[in-house]
Amino acid sequence: MTSTRSRPVLFGLLAAVIVAGLWYQLAWSPQSAALASAHRQAEGATQNLFVAEQRVAHLKHLASIASALKALDVRVTGAVPPTDQVDQLIVEVNGAASAAGIAVGGLSFTPVVAATGRLGVQMNVTGGYLAVEQFLDALRDGPRLVVIDSLSFAPGAGTVAGAPVTVAGTPVTVAIAAHAFVATGATR
Repeated sequence: MTSTRSRPVLFGLLAAVIVAGLWYQLAWSPQSAALASAHRQAEGATQNLFVAEQRVAHLKHLASIASALKALDVRVTGAVPPTDQVDQLIVEVNGAASAAGIAVGGLSFTPVVAATGRLGVQMNVTGGYLAVEQFLDALRDGPRLVVIDSLSFAPGAGTVAGAPVTVAGTPVTVAIAAHAFVATGATR
């Protein structure tokens, strides 16, 4: 049997447990859910801030190299003209050949492939090995984008189209298959 003195203590203890339970349900539990939600929002905001800082850094980098990118765009636009400009390409090939001291025996072109903008170029050159190498370097470094697809070396005959060629070094004749580009479908 419980004494009359212990009843108020039990009721007080029971009342304290009930008040604590109500306080947990009504005050603590909603606040902890709100706190967890606030933490998730803070983590999301931190991630968004990181992404934004990365974008800003990338844009600052692009701004710092904008002039170099503009110069590259101008160079590429010149290297890949909007039309085939075969006449200009012939002048460039002949200029590179005369500067290297070689002779171009045959220079022919295939029509531009519309889907890829490729203009086929075939040529035979005769000259000294090092002069041919200088000519190929001049093509590579020239203002027009020219890609060499294949080279075929043979001992040089010392003549091109029946005319004698003055050759310094070992004479070689090189059949070159290459292509240049035309800007097809470019948007500016």
